[in-house]
Amino acid sequence: MQQDSFFQDSKYYQQFLDMLDIAFWSMDLVTGKVYMSKGAETLLGISQSSYEKNPLILREYIFPEDQHAYDTLIEELKTGVGSQREFRMMNQAGDIRWFRGHSSTIVKPEINMKIAYGIIFDITDFITEQSDLTNRNGFMQQLINEVNIVLWSYDFNKGESYYSPNAEKLYGIPYQELTSNPSFWKDVIHPDDRKAIEQDEILRSGRKVTCEYRIIRPCDGEIRWIEDRAYPTLDSLGQVTAFTGVKIDVTTRKLSEERINQLTFYDVLTGIPNNHYLEKYLQDMSFHDNSLQSFAFLLINFDRLKLINDSLGHQFGDLLLVNAIERLKELISADDLLCRIVGDEFAIILKNVTREEVESTCQRLLNLFDEPFFIKNKEIYTSISIGISDFPATSLNRKYLLNQAYYAMLLAKENGKNTFYFYNKKDEVNKYNIETESELKKALKHEDFVLHFQPLFHLHTGKLISYEALIRWNHPLKGYIPPSEFIPVAEKTDLIVALGEWVLHEACRQNQFFQERGFPPVVVSVNVSTRQLYDKDFVKKLKYVLEKTKLAPQYLELEITESIMQNISKTKPIIEEIKALGVKISIDDFGTGFSSLSILKHLPLDKLKIDKSFIDDIGTAKEPLVRSIIELGANLDMSVVAEGVETVKQAEFLRENKCDIGQGYLFSKPLPKEQLEDELLKNFVYKS
Repeated sequence: MQQDSFFQDSKYYQQFLDMLDIAFWSMDLVTGKVYMSKGAETLLGISQSSYEKNPLILREYIFPEDQHAYDTLIEELKTGVGSQREFRMMNQAGDIRWFRGHSSTIVKPEINMKIAYGIIFDITDFITEQSDLTNRNGFMQQLINEVNIVLWSYDFNKGESYYSPNAEKLYGIPYQELTSNPSFWKDVIHPDDRKAIEQDEILRSGRKVTCEYRIIRPCDGEIRWIEDRAYPTLDSLGQVTAFTGVKIDVTTRKLSEERINQLTFYDVLTGIPNNHYLEKYLQDMSFHDNSLQSFAFLLINFDRLKLINDSLGHQFGDLLLVNAIERLKELISADDLLCRIVGDEFAIILKNVTREEVESTCQRLLNLFDEPFFIKNKEIYTSISIGISDFPATSLNRKYLLNQAYYAMLLAKENGKNTFYFYNKKDEVNKYNIETESELKKALKHEDFVLHFQPLFHLHTGKLISYEALIRWNHPLKGYIPPSEFIPVAEKTDLIVALGEWVLHEACRQNQFFQERGFPPVVVSVNVSTRQLYDKDFVKKLKYVLEKTKLAPQYLELEITESIMQNISKTKPIIEEIKALGVKISIDDFGTGFSSLSILKHLPLDKLKIDKSFIDDIGTAKEPLVRSIIELGANLDMSVVAEGVETVKQAEFLRENKCDIGQGYLFSKPLPKEQLEDELLKNFVYKS
């Protein structure tokens, strides 16, 4: 298929525009007629008739600080100068979003044509309406060339290929060389990614295919990541006659994902896996290992590191840890895992070992520290104490293993340090308290629980966005008991489901009560445990609560944890049912678990809540990770919430990096409903 004939057929333009995540507009500068595509109307919430009445109505929806960019763009278009701008816009729902737009002008005096046009990128919306400008020769070609993607087609019967001109830039070779060799695009694919493109059978069946792979550019050897979307074209008999598609260079996104993965799952100082990686590792083991009989979990603590840090400085202590890790690696096989938990605590997982082999390994680990370390011309001696969880292991739960190994490690220290100790049930003092479980059952029966509400504010406007419902136990004898003391007990039994149902009902009832009092409606968010979400009647119970309390579903948000993403086949249908009701869903404590980015982008989620532990890293070497998570949320078209904001410095950093929403004691502590009502009467707004 030749380039000219391909793009003269407007039906191909429609196919390509339907693939692109863009909206486009045009304005006839001679007649004043304005056209906005259907996608643009959906994106901005402004009707075509509104544009016709007021061609400059778009300015009213642009964020005030960015309106000067719009004014500059209009002036440039009048003079025939092309332009591109990044700006924020506020839609009719009051949501502020970032966009990137390209604009230009077509001037043809011989036919009295002067048209301003532009495209607006949105990563979630696809163009579904064909512009009336597609009939103007050369316009669509010019528009396509401005978008940094490659359009392609392959005629199955003729064996001919077409690539849009941007292919030269992507592949780094002359256009003619690319089109003359139909298999060139396959030849440059990275050998490890060849399987990703073996989709011929799916394409021939008439289904679309999306895949990601790397290419090795022949001109410079550079490796680029490509997202390739292929769409079969069928004839009247349903037979595949051609393929059309779009190739997008996603190298920047991939590198960002790799960077986030490195910062999230590996220790910055030592380079070894960290606590988050351990969580993922254990989860993977639970899916693949059928037996735990040969599994051992060791927790290692350096006996004199605090003394060394206090006397010689933390930089010296860090160097000691780096050198010590190199020694530990000498005894760790490829099948085992060494990771840093926190500070001077490290974990080792030994697989396929007997108790005698565990004891032998522990003794050899201790012996590694018989020799001194030489750091900055100083001779330093240190030792380690080792705690081993129950053996043979009976669980792959990280907290369970850490608690057992930590207690065993403390006993090793009490026994003189520089030794190891196996966990023993009889030695544990603070174990699961059956009395607490009994009291929880009574508390549910007598409704001894109350809700406090912590507000969430828009970081740029100070507007109250929502509030999170947090449970408190008002014990008749002990007073208020924090959730950290009773939620873990409830999670070990079905009590967590009953507690969750009470919180859900009470939060919806209270939110509806506020609305009936005349307060502006806002969203209330409720935490949902994994056990509660997987309850077979959860969606039915959710519908019942909404009907009983009369709360509109758009004013309820459910917060789920990352761990739920591990069973995506079970989770996704439930999330889709919840979204079908109109209820919002957010990922809570993002970064503390393990979320597959490829899974997240295909789930209908509304918000991403960054865990407080990452917010605490603002101002440290780990600060770029917070920025990367914010960018990730924006790329996934999710609002980003920063949890646990406590300082003005943190709030300023989050605003500068375009984080949407803040939650934390800097803005407000969790409030009883009476105090929240008082604040709502004062038109609750955070003033920075």
